[in-house]
Amino acid sequence: MLPSGRYATFVVWSLAPSLAFAGPLPDRFTLGRYIPGDVWFYVHSVHNPERVWLDAEWAEVWQALRKSGIDRDIMFLVASALSGEDHVQAEATLQKWTALLKKVRWGDICAREFAFAERLAKGSVGPEYIALMRGRPDTAKSNMAGLVSIFKELESLSEDILLSERELGEVHMWSIGPRRPKSPELFPGFHIFRKGDIIGIGLSFGSEPFSDVIRLMTGKTDGSAVVAAPRFKKALTQVKAPEDTVMFFDSKQLFQDIDQLMLFAVGGSEPGCCDEDDFKRAGLIRNILELCNLSEYSIVSMETVGRRELTHTVLRIQEGKQKCALACALFQRRPFERFDEFIPADASSFNLNGLVDLEHVYKLVIDFVERHVPDGAEYVGELNDLLASIGFDPQRDLFSWWSGEMISVKLPSAAAVPIGNSDWVFMFRVKDGELASQKIDAGIDFIKGKLQATGQPLMISPVPVKAEGFRQVTHPFIMVFVRPVVGVKDEWLFIGSSPAAINKCLDVAAGRSPSIRENQRFLKEGLVPKSPVSAVSFKDMSRMGEEMSELVGMVAVGMGLATASIPDTPKTRDIKMVFQKLSPIVMKLGPVVQKIDFLSSQSSVTTFDGPLIMRTEKVVTYRPPSRKETRTATTK
Repeated sequence: MLPSGRYATFVVWSLAPSLAFAGPLPDRFTLGRYIPGDVWFYVHSVHNPERVWLDAEWAEVWQALRKSGIDRDIMFLVASALSGEDHVQAEATLQKWTALLKKVRWGDICAREFAFAERLAKGSVGPEYIALMRGRPDTAKSNMAGLVSIFKELESLSEDILLSERELGEVHMWSIGPRRPKSPELFPGFHIFRKGDIIGIGLSFGSEPFSDVIRLMTGKTDGSAVVAAPRFKKALTQVKAPEDTVMFFDSKQLFQDIDQLMLFAVGGSEPGCCDEDDFKRAGLIRNILELCNLSEYSIVSMETVGRRELTHTVLRIQEGKQKCALACALFQRRPFERFDEFIPADASSFNLNGLVDLEHVYKLVIDFVERHVPDGAEYVGELNDLLASIGFDPQRDLFSWWSGEMISVKLPSAAAVPIGNSDWVFMFRVKDGELASQKIDAGIDFIKGKLQATGQPLMISPVPVKAEGFRQVTHPFIMVFVRPVVGVKDEWLFIGSSPAAINKCLDVAAGRSPSIRENQRFLKEGLVPKSPVSAVSFKDMSRMGEEMSELVGMVAVGMGLATASIPDTPKTRDIKMVFQKLSPIVMKLGPVVQKIDFLSSQSSVTTFDGPLIMRTEKVVTYRPPSRKETRTATTK
């Protein structure tokens, strides 16, 4: 738990995006120096002593998974489907690969650092992936030998696979791929290399894989690393300096690379450079990419402070793109002036989100099809005819009243419910409440008429909601599980699990009941907005393990029921046997996921910092240390 003064400082900082942020990466982020500057995706994590307790918690989960024997059960299930020599061969293969994998101490490989990057391979048609790991110095050599053993086993599988070894100064590289590819740029190879305690694993095309990475590692480079690239350095100044992880997604670079890849694939940008149909398809794809080429970059930094994991994210929109059609659909949403307007004090979870403007998206798609798709105008005409034939006009029947910003709330159940122990309410903002109510009622009546025509009743009844026009709508097939209540109040369409749940939200809006602002747990663990926001959320995660265990039990029971419903015939006997054996395997996951009992809550806030910057702050809070953990720390 954070000291009160430090916590107050964080809250002020997280909700004041105009403050100055980070400089360069901290010194312990070393592997980024060997990642080339032209990658479009880069993520880098380092060991943080402040997270040792969290690593130990997850280690207990993995230990429980190993003790459950699920891996052995699955292997036995696979082997049982074989017979004779196939069964013996499968057993031998499993034992061989198990022994090979055990030669590598996987946890040691990235014990101190892990960096991963992706880019489009130069002069090729595929991506290039690179993972660099700095582990324990005393096991780096043996781990490399274990990885080479795996490569040697892969080579033995086929005469068409070649394993080669090269010395590149201080870097030792092993590569495996097709023996004699006719076009090396079209066939990927897998590569492992080591320098000291750094091990690299990657996939690349061409004859000189990761040559720029090797040059960076050996100091013989004529290029720059991603951490020195101007765009990354600029992005890094927008967030707080990372302690655990930094992630950079250069979306503008990605779209530029894909565009060049499309030109490479068709042979040029001028008509006549290739087959006419290929040229048209490439042109269509390039137009789609240009439509979606909206953001410049996004960057994420993470830190751990006490029992809290803090994530800071910035998405930057390209200059001049903030008013384009897609940006309007995604970002020009009405903010939430009072985030707690409908959120009761006892809400366990809530989420407010602008979603997308469906009207903008619909018009954007129609305009694009008409302008860029061959015969697009005809397709749009056929769509309009189809919609007219069923009596639906998107503008009249949906866009005229639907705005779409959404609020969801999870509440303690007011009465016993068949599944779970919570009530829920969804709210969608509307432009015209009276018109929205008319359209919802007309829609319900339309569905009722269609069902009655097939002899199925739709059960509709008024409910005691503190607003006019609310109705409960259900069907005999689902009424045991859910009886949704639907209605419109002012500028919101409500859909709730019960009248009591909706009344709770309405009472908060009317000032008759306290809002989430008076929930001490939310004030302590959540991020509390002080001004209008684009999105805000809070989620109780204290029962995450129990809820996952309940879900596992339901899946296992469902598989058992499915097994009973499968007839015992020669054609279906094998399927029935698989379901019979899978059900107890799934059940073993229940105690495993129950070990995920160290989370408390998750909260986030999204705001705009000017017209081009969207900023999201997120905090995950973990439960206080257990007595055992505290005792161990005191002993040390």
